[in-house]
Amino acid sequence: LGQLYVQGVQPCWQEVLPAGRLIQLPTYPWQREHFWLPDLDNPSPSKAQVASNSRRSQFLPGQVFLGEYLEMATQSGTCYWEKTLSVKDLPYLRDHQLQGMTVMPGAAYVEIALEVAQSVLSPGIHEVRQVKLHNLLVLDEEKEYRLQVVCTSSLPDEAEFQIFSSPVESDQQAEAQISKKTWALHANGSIQRVQKERAVSSADGSWSDLRERGTATISGEELYRLLVGHGISYGPAFRDIDRLWYQPGEALARVHLSSDIQKHLTDYHIHPALLDTCFQVIAMGLPRDEAAGKPESVYLPMKVGSCTLFDVQALQGQDEAFWASARVHPGSDGVDTWVGDVTLRNQQGNVILEVEQLHLQNLETVSAPDRKDELADWFYELEWEEIALPEALPVVGQAQKWLIFADRQGVGEQLGELLRDRGDEVILVRQAAGFAVVSSQEYKAGPQQDAFIQVFREAWRQESGSRHIVYLWGMETHLLAADEASAVEGQVEQVSISLLWLVQALAQMGWRDMPRLWLCTQGAQVRERSGGALDPVQTTIWGLGRVIMHEQPRWMCSLVDLRIAPGQEDIHKLVQLMSANLEESQCLIQDGQVYAARLVQSQFPPLTSLHQPQKCAGDVPFRLHMESPGILEHLVWQEMVRQLPGPGEVEVEVKAVSLNFVDILQAMGIYPGQEPGVIKLGRECTGFVTRVGEGVTRFTVGDEVIVMLPDCFATHVIIDTKFLISKPSFMSFEEAASIPSAFLTSYYALCFLGHLAQGERVLIHSASGGTGLAAIQIAKMRGAEIFATAGSHEKREFLRSLGIQHVMDSRLLSFAEEILEITHGEGVDVVLNSLTGEAMARSLSILAPYGRFLEIGKKDIYQQGHLDLSPFKKGLSY
Repeated sequence: LGQLYVQGVQPCWQEVLPAGRLIQLPTYPWQREHFWLPDLDNPSPSKAQVASNSRRSQFLPGQVFLGEYLEMATQSGTCYWEKTLSVKDLPYLRDHQLQGMTVMPGAAYVEIALEVAQSVLSPGIHEVRQVKLHNLLVLDEEKEYRLQVVCTSSLPDEAEFQIFSSPVESDQQAEAQISKKTWALHANGSIQRVQKERAVSSADGSWSDLRERGTATISGEELYRLLVGHGISYGPAFRDIDRLWYQPGEALARVHLSSDIQKHLTDYHIHPALLDTCFQVIAMGLPRDEAAGKPESVYLPMKVGSCTLFDVQALQGQDEAFWASARVHPGSDGVDTWVGDVTLRNQQGNVILEVEQLHLQNLETVSAPDRKDELADWFYELEWEEIALPEALPVVGQAQKWLIFADRQGVGEQLGELLRDRGDEVILVRQAAGFAVVSSQEYKAGPQQDAFIQVFREAWRQESGSRHIVYLWGMETHLLAADEASAVEGQVEQVSISLLWLVQALAQMGWRDMPRLWLCTQGAQVRERSGGALDPVQTTIWGLGRVIMHEQPRWMCSLVDLRIAPGQEDIHKLVQLMSANLEESQCLIQDGQVYAARLVQSQFPPLTSLHQPQKCAGDVPFRLHMESPGILEHLVWQEMVRQLPGPGEVEVEVKAVSLNFVDILQAMGIYPGQEPGVIKLGRECTGFVTRVGEGVTRFTVGDEVIVMLPDCFATHVIIDTKFLISKPSFMSFEEAASIPSAFLTSYYALCFLGHLAQGERVLIHSASGGTGLAAIQIAKMRGAEIFATAGSHEKREFLRSLGIQHVMDSRLLSFAEEILEITHGEGVDVVLNSLTGEAMARSLSILAPYGRFLEIGKKDIYQQGHLDLSPFKKGLSY
């Protein structure tokens, strides 16, 4: 019925669905979720049935890996199984060796998924989909592992699964590690009951022709001997290929199971050893070293697109050979990967199992993922590829119908003439106020929604034939050639609204078969990156056109860009392109050629080439330079020329520079009141005098000094001796560089302005910072009682370790009540404040009479904050 509808047949919906009603669906899917009605003929098992089956799962065939079943009380639709796994219980697993380690085969995770499907899905054919293999499960002979399978289902016949493991520890280890237990994710994917059963037999014998046309053959014994050289050492359980026929891209294997695996076939849906053999056959279709007769590299499964088990009964009691045929081709993700499909048949050719889209990755690439430049997968770019067009031929049969919204340059008229010459029906719509029918081949209309609706109704009273809308009105804006930003903005709005009204009018027509929409521009695209500037107004049409493609896919909207003032040859190419009715959605016509947009991976240089090695500056002087603030990556080391010191100045060779918070604020461009221009970073440094200017007697060459100077992130600075002091010999250059700003600020505030005296109480906010720590030392030197705040538990503990008895949280306003309680309501004599807002007001309120409030913050000043003056009735100083 769906195919008939697509072909144009109009069903009688009342007969098809007499009790239903038609509804409008969204124009395109959002989440792509399925909402199938439950299958009443094959109802899903109840939760109780599932639980009952799962409790007996360890005794049921097809439940080897699933253990005890549990439902999640807190997550509806989620259940899990947990079981202890060991090589001793499943000894065949030790035959799956990779580089000397026993590794859980990827095929086992597919079997686990089939076991889950049997438990939670309706009976029928089950398909495992999009299985992604994550971490290898390396099995230690002496250890046990807790295997946990989690299943989440929101629909009757679909579910998702995850497979985890965790090593089982001894009792002592378990007690020690109880809070550190970790689970490793090994695989995840989805399961689904196949809605339509596929044929389980194949009359086509072409799969076996490879025995005659294959370029080479090799025995299984020789094959497995060669694989040992690649680090894969299969034991008897996984050496099931009896003979292999192969050529590039194809392989066929005759499979004979070992007697031990044969005995346990009925315990599984598909025995991991048999499925792993199918995976091996895919790998055998890869390129080979013909001289040695072995694969060039060994590949491991990384992802399974789908695995469908059709005929479980064909495996029962099977003592004859199986046949596995595979096809393989290179992967498309840019890594050393291959993708293959494999079909497993019994001796009669009946299809038992199909695996599609098995992704294999080179073992060396898996073990060394850092060899690949990850940037290659991250970025894509648009590339224009030349395409060939069929010559435009006269239309045979019913003529195509064209509605051309013509431009004033004459492109629409020429286009219409060429289409009429082909026998098509063409109506030109010229831009004018209102709506009017000039003739059967020409209308006039304004760029309003009502006018567009009238055009559509008048032009196409009946839905018939192939119809096209060609929109050229957007090309009008190029004639205005406005340079002013405001004018360009107005044109963008004009073009966008006009096209939007056309689209909205078209959506209201309610046609079953929508016409194809062509949006033509000029100067919106360039084929080469250096091809010149783009027209910002024209590119707006491309942006809106791409939205239309996604929201209205039935319209088959296509964007075509022409050169400015297109010639006759370009218009001929446009006719050819539109008449061919290709599925290309973005095209460019330049120099008589047609190009189509292609998304390709960006060609980035290797990561190592992006980081140029740094060379040692040696004796070359340099400074830290930042032309404009905002992005820290703009910080660069820049060579400079040393200057001679002037009178009263010295030159200092810098050994250490202190980084202050104000430097970061300025570099980021968020320092209050920051002036525009080059940023001067670094306010204090240490070093030794290298040159002395005229009149300098206090310092000589070689003296170690402390400097306060803006812009001292440099190898050499010139400084007036008024801003220079000698460095104490017991201090390192790094220690001394941290002193000037913090200690001068604290000393000037507490001693010079605050007159802090012995026995007085002082509150120091943000005391764990540089200035706060300096203030603590000065307050101790003065003999004051210290109250301190800090913003985190770690910082407050650090302050207590310095001997500060009264430490509070600066982020809570309760510090004020705590201080009043400790001081019996008297408060403090001095506050060194850096807090803002209400915290600042609370600090003022706890000052004792004649207290001094010392403000070192600036945020409230620059933000013009208001201050309550009522506390100043106590004779406070600010």
